[in-house]
Amino acid sequence: AFTNAGGVLPIKFVVGNSDGCKSDTLFKNLIIHYSPIPKFSFGPLLCNNEIIRFTDLSSLPTPSGSGTEQITKWDWLYDNIPSAVIQNPSNIFSAGTHHIKLIAESNFGCNSRFADSIIVVNPKPSISLNISDSCALRNIVHTASTNTSVPVSKWLWNFGTGLKLKTSVEINNYSQEGYKPITLIGQTIHNCKDTIVRPFNIYRNRSKAQRDTIVATDEVLQLSTIDTINMATYIWSPNIGLSSTTISNPLATHNRDQVYELNTLTIQGCDSYSKILVRRYDGPELYVPNAFTPNKDYKNDILKIFPVGIKEFNYFSIYNRRGQLVFSTKDYNKGWDGFFNGAMVEIGNYVWFAKATDYRGKIMVRKGNVLLLR
Repeated sequence: AFTNAGGVLPIKFVVGNSDGCKSDTLFKNLIIHYSPIPKFSFGPLLCNNEIIRFTDLSSLPTPSGSGTEQITKWDWLYDNIPSAVIQNPSNIFSAGTHHIKLIAESNFGCNSRFADSIIVVNPKPSISLNISDSCALRNIVHTASTNTSVPVSKWLWNFGTGLKLKTSVEINNYSQEGYKPITLIGQTIHNCKDTIVRPFNIYRNRSKAQRDTIVATDEVLQLSTIDTINMATYIWSPNIGLSSTTISNPLATHNRDQVYELNTLTIQGCDSYSKILVRRYDGPELYVPNAFTPNKDYKNDILKIFPVGIKEFNYFSIYNRRGQLVFSTKDYNKGWDGFFNGAMVEIGNYVWFAKATDYRGKIMVRKGNVLLLR
């Protein structure tokens, strides 16, 4: 037996007898194959929740251009346990120290020595996220914390505008409802991470009492609430003249002016406050001022009709002294600004007509005069 570097080893063989006679010399070239030189690397991120990839860097000291020898087998041992036979394996390891070995083998069956390395796998953190609220127009506190003794050195948040380095406590205020998913990453000094992706909805209570209204003194008025989606509770106050204080549309029978306040709460706990002024007038009746001043000083510029105790409004029309119709509307919320055919009309007296049906079903037709001043 002998050892020799890889390559061609010339062999001479001569046989002699006891008389000192020798045979012809036999010449033969013996091919000595190379053993692989084992070597490997691994990724820089060594965490117990990350895949660790090993890269084979083994080589053969074959003279350039021979091309006949190559590495064809790899035997990997993790903590002295045969674990993989591919060239570039990957694995997830528990936190702690691990012993990695590699044996490479050529296509001629020549094995390498061991290449080994000790790797330290760091523990990942375990994080949690607490959110204080889910209602629009409130300060919502987002609190990140750890569940184990593994410390977090960085908190990365994504509230829909990309990951940003922030503190463990973040406060946001949303003006609109909608889907607002949150991503939270806790990272250690070894760059080991734990990630939370939290679906998150912002809710908003848009309910409110219907607008201020004018009714007849003895008219029964049904209060109403708009935007009642996901509503849990209603509280009207005061209870003067109300059929109920805990429904969305109670009946109001108080015969004097009254402000009612409405507090509502959705099933998500979002609240809203609003109020309505109910003004009582003798009626049913159609009230029209006897004068107005359309001089653009924002005071008494528009002539409007005020229907009291009306179930259906038909029209409000205005005529000049020559009998020309200068304004007409079927919407009592609209009024006359003193213009006709794009020009301001002259100062003077005008006649109005109106028709409506009161809450008892009686048809009302009214007529009157109004003075336009400047």
